[in-house]
Amino acid sequence: MAQQEIPEIDLAEENRTALVRGVEDGSFKCNLTQLVTGNENPRQQMFKEDTAAAKKIDASILEEAKRLFRLKHAHLAQLLAVGFINDSRYLITALCPWTLEGEMAKARDRSPPAYLNPLVVTDWIIEITDAMSFLHDNDTPHGNIKPNNILIDWENKARVADFALPGKKVRYYI
Repeated sequence: MAQQEIPEIDLAEENRTALVRGVEDGSFKCNLTQLVTGNENPRQQMFKEDTAAAKKIDASILEEAKRLFRLKHAHLAQLLAVGFINDSRYLITALCPWTLEGEMAKARDRSPPAYLNPLVVTDWIIEITDAMSFLHDNDTPHGNIKPNNILIDWENKARVADFALPGKKVRYYI
């Protein structure tokens, strides 16, 4: 069986139809996580005059993304493709519209304050633990687990995101 390669999609406005083809459900509903590879990235900023070093960093990030593309687990944010606009790279993952951080904030901000359903939270803890165990079994430590990195999908299942790739990431929803 041939190994599937990670799609690379140009996210420039004129190529958005490529994104539609790249997302499994045929819509724009996906998460984009920006991999900051421009001058904003402190690791790359020191190489801004050295384009060979900058390209080496970009290549290492793409190699890591290819490795992550092969990781399939029910409770990981599923990587669909790598997108790019000019020199910016993005991970394109299946849409998970909520985060654990957002769910906790909604409960806290209710009047009177509410609590998350303990049965649902127990399920999330089991799902997160299962995903973390899978990552470690595949030599992919997370290193930055926090409520903002736990996504909640349409079926109210927890999915661990932002694992393995170092550096700054910015998540967008489209």
